[in-house]
Order: sequence, then C-alpha cells, then structure tokens
Amino acid sequence: EKDRNQLLRWCATLVVRPEIRMHFSVLLTSETQGVGKSTLGDQILAPLVGRSNVSKPNENDIAESNFTGPWAAHKRLAIVDEIYAGQSKKVYNRLKSAVTSEKVTVQKKFVDSYEIDNYLHFFASSNSKHRALKLDNTDRRWFIPEVTEETQTFSYWAGFNAWLTEEGGLEIIRHYLEEFIKEEGAVVLPGEKAPESATKTEMLEEQLSEGQMRVSFMLENLKMHFEDDNWIITDRALRQDLIEKVYGGRIMQWTETLYTIRKTAKSLGFHISKTKIWDKEFGMSYFITPKAELAKSSDPLKQAGVKEAKPQDFLKNLAEKGPNEAGGEVVQFGNIKRITKDETPF
Repeated sequence: EKDRNQLLRWCATLVVRPEIRMHFSVLLTSETQGVGKSTLGDQILAPLVGRSNVSKPNENDIAESNFTGPWAAHKRLAIVDEIYAGQSKKVYNRLKSAVTSEKVTVQKKFVDSYEIDNYLHFFASSNSKHRALKLDNTDRRWFIPEVTEETQTFSYWAGFNAWLTEEGGLEIIRHYLEEFIKEEGAVVLPGEKAPESATKTEMLEEQLSEGQMRVSFMLENLKMHFEDDNWIITDRALRQDLIEKVYGGRIMQWTETLYTIRKTAKSLGFHISKTKIWDKEFGMSYFITPKAELAKSSDPLKQAGVKEAKPQDFLKNLAEKGPNEAGGEVVQFGNIKRITKDETPF
C-alpha cells in the first residue's frame, strides 16, 4: 500500500503539475512478463503527458551514444523498457545528472551542444528484479516499488486497453489524478528524495560485494552486542577484518576501499565522523557509530561510557547466542543473512 501511494504521487505530479521538476525517477522490476509495467508507461502515462513530450530511448542510447538530443531535448518523460545494466554502473552513472540536475546538455549531430532547463523524468522497467541497475548504496534518485508477479489473462488486458482507448478510461484516470493531487501531501515537492522501499533494499543487498556483506554483518552484530549505542569502530579496523576474513589476509585490487566501507555503513543508518581520530592499531582513522551525537565529537573516547568496538566483539555476540545460531547453517542479524556449513564460520 505504501509503495502504491508513493507511485500514485509521482504519477499525479508528473501529469497534473508539469511545472514541478521531481528529483527522482521510477524503476519497475519483476521477474514475470506481462504484469502491466509497460501498460502504465506506454498506454497511460505517455498519452496523459502528451506523446510529443515523451521519448523512448533504449539502454544503448543512454550508455553508449554521445547524442542526447533525440531523447532528452524538450521532453518531460523518457520511457526505458527492458533496462538491464547488470554489474555495469555505466547506465546509472550516465543518468545521474539527467535525473537530478536543473539543466540538461543537449547534443545532436552536426549541431553545437547547448543547455536547457531540465524537466525530464524517467520511467524505466525491467524483467531483472535485482540487476536492472547497478545502484549506488546511498542512492536517492530512483524509487523502486514492489511489483506484482501475478499475470492477468489475455482477455483482461484486451478489455482494459479497450476501456482506456474507447471508453474514456484515460479521461477518467486524468480526472482521478486531478482530484488526488488536491489531497494534503499528494504533490511530490522539488528536491524530495526517492522513497525507500523493501524492493530497493533487497536489490541493494543483492548487489553488495563480499567485503560489503562482511562490513554490514559486522556492524549489525556490533549493534546487537552493544545495547546502548555508545560505541564507535574505525573504518580501518573494519577493513582489516574483511581483508583477513574475506580475502585470506591479502589485499586484492578489488578489496573495498575505506571510502566504500564508510558508504556501506552510512547506507545502513550508521554515522561517520567528520574528523579522524587516532587508532592505536591502525593510525589516523574515521570512526563509525550508530549515534549521531557521537559522530560530531572530535574525541568521543574521552566521553564517559563510550566504548571502542573491536572485531572480536562481533564474535562475543555469536558465542552468547549459543551453538544453534552461532555454529548452525544459518546466522541472521537484521537484514543480513549468512549461510555456512563450517563449525566455526567466523
């Protein structure tokens, strides 16, 4: 219900309030084809926005072509069907400025590039539920609501499309959106971030590297071990732990950087210090804490009751949980689940 309401807000603002430039776009994902993703984009939003205001770039147009004119110039809605960027971040990165920037650069063949005000919004869909876009783990540009996996019959869609085009369905929908937008809080305001959703969280977790999974698992467990939130752990301590536990004590070229570790922590709701502190074992380091007030401190360890967490504290909680959870096949903390068959997996 929450996802439906947020999607309705986005659609209503797009159709009824064209002067508003929303700062996030929509991605619909489902493993099943024929559930209505393209119907919403092509058969409802496109005619309501006006076909001349709509473009239909494909993934290659966005990722590979230098010419943005055909799909970005003087358009309000870009419908991207069957997007599948997999492990590549190219499409996501190319769309960053187009989704949020106030200006868009238009490049056409044999014409000098120029800038115009940006009123473009993206409505993308994919049959890959977890790898449609390689998202940044702090993304605020894409709303990814849950989509049904239940298909309808051919006769249902035939009847629905006939209602849209022959029985005034589009006019009814427009009137409904005009009435809905009058409700308090219905309009998506400029600068508003993409709403969170369970589907987006699941997608982000699926895209985590092994090192990021280790950091997430560590932080979730430490939060359970220290019940009062008055604790910190340094980014370098977390990196050393994942080097030992994930990469066998060696630093690989793909080993997560300190910056990636801090971003992963931030995406989980933890806070990062603005300044570095001295870590006896690893030198100058940023620290991570579940408590926002501590992140503002230049030397939190001087404050009464603040504890410095260590990777070994992570193991204490497992020991306290008992052998069924600590040494069994499935160990779960928060949203992070690890499956292992080792007797001493950690």
